[in-house]
Amino acid sequence: ILSLIGTLERFPIDSEIADKLGWDMKKYNNTINQISGTTLLSLDEIIITSSSGDTIKRIDTLKGESESPLANIENRELLDNLTKVIRGLSEQERLVIALYYYEELTLKEIGMVMKVSESRISQIHTTAILKIRARLRSLYAET
Repeated sequence: ILSLIGTLERFPIDSEIADKLGWDMKKYNNTINQISGTTLLSLDEIIITSSSGDTIKRIDTLKGESESPLANIENRELLDNLTKVIRGLSEQERLVIALYYYEELTLKEIGMVMKVSESRISQIHTTAILKIRARLRSLYAET
């Protein structure tokens, strides 16, 4: 719409907007009808002022994660990278990681499941963790 306003030097009419989008008027009108029930709200809008003069913005009333959207994206990226790195481990290493961190078994219990000694499980676990750290470091050193 902004490019049309710049070109026309006025606000465009519906048919001009539809034409710019490459839509026929039926598709344009259907889309407008679908979004017409949508209300845009400013998250910075002050919605409450207390008797002491403190203000509360709409964004402060929203429930959800306390982290910023950027932190959420970074956490998701880390989880995706960690998943890729774990997939690159041997089957034995993946099993130890899964049993230890997801099933919360002790090294002794994992040894009993895998029919090896607790010290061998400790070695496998340590090797897997060192591989994970090294691969994650190399991934983040590249970016």
